[in-house]
Amino acid sequence: MPQVSEDVAREALIKFVGKKWTYSRKPAQNLVFKDLRPFTVYRYRLETFTESRSSAWEHEIYTGQYVDGPQYGSIPPPWQVEVQYPPKFTDTVQKVRVPHTSSVKSCHQCQGKGRVRCIHCHSRGWISCMSCHGAIHGRNRKCVGCHGRGRKVCTWCHGSGHKTCRKCNGRKKLLHFIQLTVTWKNQVYEFIPDRLPEFPIKKFEKVSGEAFFIDESLLVYPIVGFPDKEICNASEEAIHEHLNKYSAVSRILQQRGAVQSYTQRAGVGAGFHSNQAEATPESTESQDQLIEQVASAVAATVSRAGASYSSLLLLQWKTLRLFRIRD
Repeated sequence: MPQVSEDVAREALIKFVGKKWTYSRKPAQNLVFKDLRPFTVYRYRLETFTESRSSAWEHEIYTGQYVDGPQYGSIPPPWQVEVQYPPKFTDTVQKVRVPHTSSVKSCHQCQGKGRVRCIHCHSRGWISCMSCHGAIHGRNRKCVGCHGRGRKVCTWCHGSGHKTCRKCNGRKKLLHFIQLTVTWKNQVYEFIPDRLPEFPIKKFEKVSGEAFFIDESLLVYPIVGFPDKEICNASEEAIHEHLNKYSAVSRILQQRGAVQSYTQRAGVGAGFHSNQAEATPESTESQDQLIEQVASAVAATVSRAGASYSSLLLLQWKTLRLFRIRD
């Protein structure tokens, strides 16, 4: 796999320093690499694809549409309702109507009248004039707002004292049914051994390493015999955790466990120490993302050093390249 060159690393640091007006570019420009020491970091990833179902009563305006009532068959239990399954390991929510649960009822908002009382005029059809407040005259002159009547037609109900029911839109009836909500969720667990405490683990969330082991089944088994014991322990704990946590509240449809590798190179320069994770860039855009990730990785250390960071004997720097999983 290609390595991160000194020019790319230097460009990343210079670009980051250029965004900080209190920093100097000289240390980054004069940086000299002296040694590179490679090491490998593994990441264990467990995905548990689950399905959960819940139901609730819903309603819609009845306009004469077909009513699938109990007379057409027995109501199926939630887990027997047929739904269209999405691709595995993708988050999806689907809402379907449970068969044979529909019925037509009078609108509970207007009691089947199709209209409700106007709350602005209290069903009177008029409101007091806001100009004279019902006094009819103002300063011995007839009010021009209400023409001396002391009240005005309610603009909300147009003088009728009632408004069309919004619940049924004046149709007087509602179609009630049970709606089933099916939720597919990809539950993810990730573990990376903390081989280098000063390297921010969260940086690995933005990349994918080279997956050399993938196990996919209804329920996967813990990894046994892997050289890194922490990976074995993490897989066993993750599988037990997901099984106990999700099997009680949902149905586990599929699991997928994978081990990915990240080959890093630790470089030591004149007053400088770096950690580089190398990989194969997928496109020119990956190079731009690399610069941004490198800049954010160095931010924690450089911000602690401040304007005087050029005087430090050791400066921790982490570089991170984008990975792609080989087919």
